[in-house]
Amino acid sequence: MATCSICKKDFKNTVLRTCGHIFCRGCIDDRIANRMRKCPACSKAFDKSDAMVVFYG
Repeated sequence: MATCSICKKDFKNTVLRTCGHIFCRGCIDDRIANRMRKCPACSKAFDKSDAMVVFYG
């Protein structure tokens, strides 16, 4: 599993439905709380409802 490209610490576990990029939940929650609601990878706008947890099995 790869680490989050924002914090470089946590594993990627949350996908943004608007663009499909994956980050850790903490970084996505942080961006939502700080009203930075654009994907760090492609700048597409997203909302809290666009963040979906990914389960690796």
